[in-house]
Amino acid sequence: MAQVGRAAADGLDFAGKSVLIVGRLETIDRRTAAGLVKARGGRIGRSLGRDTLCLVVGHRAFDLVTSGVLQARIAEADRAGVLCLSENAFVRAIRHGIGKTADAADSFGEIFASGGEPAAAPAVDADEGAFGAAEIAKMAGLSEDMLRLLALLDIIGLDGGRGGFHALAAARQAARLLNEGVSVAALSASVRRMLAIRCGDDPHPLARFRFDLDECRRPVLRIGERWAEVDGQLRLLLPESGNPVVEDLMAGAEEAEAAGDWTSAEALYRRCVDLDHRNPTAPFNLANVLCEQDRPREAALFYQVSLSRDPNCAAAWYNLAHLAEAGGDIDAACDRLQRALDCEPDFADAVYNLARLHYRGGAYARAAEGWRRYLQLDQDSEWARKARTGIALCRQHQR
Repeated sequence: MAQVGRAAADGLDFAGKSVLIVGRLETIDRRTAAGLVKARGGRIGRSLGRDTLCLVVGHRAFDLVTSGVLQARIAEADRAGVLCLSENAFVRAIRHGIGKTADAADSFGEIFASGGEPAAAPAVDADEGAFGAAEIAKMAGLSEDMLRLLALLDIIGLDGGRGGFHALAAARQAARLLNEGVSVAALSASVRRMLAIRCGDDPHPLARFRFDLDECRRPVLRIGERWAEVDGQLRLLLPESGNPVVEDLMAGAEEAEAAGDWTSAEALYRRCVDLDHRNPTAPFNLANVLCEQDRPREAALFYQVSLSRDPNCAAAWYNLAHLAEAGGDIDAACDRLQRALDCEPDFADAVYNLARLHYRGGAYARAAEGWRRYLQLDQDSEWARKARTGIALCRQHQR
């Protein structure tokens, strides 16, 4: 197996280049990242192209693992010869001008960026370069592709394709959990939650803490003879049925919502909102349930709560726009749709509805531009046909 090459550079040259981000960033908001890239002469792109400098895997990209979307995007970047970076490596590059690439002969194809490492942190292992990535994969019992995926998600810390004993220990524990049935998405979510709450300055939680699986096959921490949530909160020594955790409540709420039991779903989501003040999903789902019960004012409140926890939730902005339009406030609806597109530029429904509202307000040029943008995202559906009709109507009005 070829050794991973390492070539340090003073910094990535963003001038005239675009950066494609897959998954939501956590250590820096997208707007700030776009500003820093722009200050270096580059831009945030919407798709891979000839000018793409790198593909950045955001920490929230673990949501795209189960569907295979993330793996497909990485493979597409590999075929195009585009550099792949983890979120931490990208943040260091745009803030501190540090970038590392792999040799063209590297069997992994691209960089193994440092994982779990704070943006400005120094090297974490005294033996940082003790092992090549291929060695770590073999000793841990992971495939090279899986090790690379975990590194790009900043679950395992590798620098320039090499790592020390902490990286090896983390890889071994990751392999054990994956073999026991934990998904990459669940593993990444647990690590991200731990870093955010318990040990944000620790680059290798998988090496320093013992993870185990509870009776529901969820990752938990083993502390002595007791289990703790990944945020470090010890579970009560009570039967599981008397000691519900947020994940259990969320599962019950989602089941009730799927069954149309709005009363039970609302009660369970409210408990989740009260128990976990960081998770944006519970207030978002609660708002959806309130909409189903025709309670728009309360729904708008909880969409705002969700956005206070995650300002980049495009779906929350989109749903707020729908409520504003239903209430007759078209200007607010347009503003919220634009906020949704700032978070997710390829949000096709938001693109279409914003064009529709521009048409409704007589801004035919903007409406036509919006519908043309929609056709770049969707060419074959019934809505694509309506977009083409809308463009034709805009031309008639402009004449």
